[in-house]
Amino acid sequence: MTTAVVFNLPGAAGHINPTVGLVSELLARGERVIYYAGEDSRQQFEALGATYRTYSPFFEYQHSAAMAKNLGTAAFMLIEHAECALAGLLEAMEKDRPDYILYDSCCMFGKYIAQRLGIPGICLVTTIISSPLLLLSDPALLGKVIVDVLAISPRVPEARRRLMDLLSAVGLKYRNIIHHGFDLFLNEGDLNIVFLGTAAQPMPKLLNERFKLVGASIPEGRDPPMELPVGWGSTHPLVYVSLGTVHNLKHDFYLQCLEAFGDLPCKVIMSVGKHVDVASLGRIPANFMVRNRVPQLEVLKRAQVFVSHGGMNSINESTYFGVPLVMVPQQLEQAFNARRIRRQGAGLMLKSNKLTPKTLRNAVQTILADGRYKENANRLSRDIRSLGGQLRAADEILGFVHGQARPEIRKTA
Repeated sequence: MTTAVVFNLPGAAGHINPTVGLVSELLARGERVIYYAGEDSRQQFEALGATYRTYSPFFEYQHSAAMAKNLGTAAFMLIEHAECALAGLLEAMEKDRPDYILYDSCCMFGKYIAQRLGIPGICLVTTIISSPLLLLSDPALLGKVIVDVLAISPRVPEARRRLMDLLSAVGLKYRNIIHHGFDLFLNEGDLNIVFLGTAAQPMPKLLNERFKLVGASIPEGRDPPMELPVGWGSTHPLVYVSLGTVHNLKHDFYLQCLEAFGDLPCKVIMSVGKHVDVASLGRIPANFMVRNRVPQLEVLKRAQVFVSHGGMNSINESTYFGVPLVMVPQQLEQAFNARRIRRQGAGLMLKSNKLTPKTLRNAVQTILADGRYKENANRLSRDIRSLGGQLRAADEILGFVHGQARPEIRKTA
């Protein structure tokens, strides 16, 4: 038995959910797993059999919409996390003596700890790979990144100094600001497990051999079963609405959905997040089921359309089940994701600042009426399922760590 330590971003469900199946698979193969994230994920990973820890001795953080929207804010937050946690986590790791470290692409300290200990550092990528290829593939994204980079350019000397001090404190060599700038958002490891299909990632054939696209990690039983009232998801089309776990404080959006779909011949399940009072939405149409939280995988198994913010995890899960999307992006990464899905013909994109009940209604009706959206979503489903998911991820990781020939890839059902 060897020991893996996983560092993830507290409160970021889109980063955490894809690792559930991987951790379960590693445990099933006899690995010991120590998992770091926020308190809200403790029960789920302890139930799997992992040892669970939070970052509370070092920093307190819960992923938020404000942090996700601005590159500069996110960059300095990640530097601060590393400054607060690196020395203390390194001390803990010297006691735990892990054989390898798995770290989310936003946890730069994971990469540096692995380098300091001289053990494999494996990056878990749950979003589009942040590289020059990404910027070249999408002019709109390139423009937004240029604006954000120019905005933080006066703070580049500060970032350089802080990164130099951070690395020096743990005996690592500073290279240059461009190299470590990419560490803030990519953190390329000795091996990189990317939870995407080939259709989602721009120019996948140009990635180097250290990047392994394994598709979506969708373990059976991750979410609790959901019983629907008689007729839901069978006699009428089922529309699922969710803005995820970070960008969901959108009271006006939910009211627009109630107006848009209230008299359509369909059933609607709408998840509004734990901080929205369902009663504050007023009268709920008879064809709606509104909850603070629903088991997303179970709903997507039955849905015909997913009205989503376009987060990568939500898109992966939707396309895994062959469900076309209506996407209302809330920040630049989601807008990029939505444009990719629109180009693939598996969904429509609406701008949040121009949203109306009529545009929502028309988009859902268009997808329900035009079978090509479903056909294209099914094509993406075949692609993402063919890559092996959490089984392939575990194969790649253990084969790399133990230097064994990779076993034949098993495909998820």
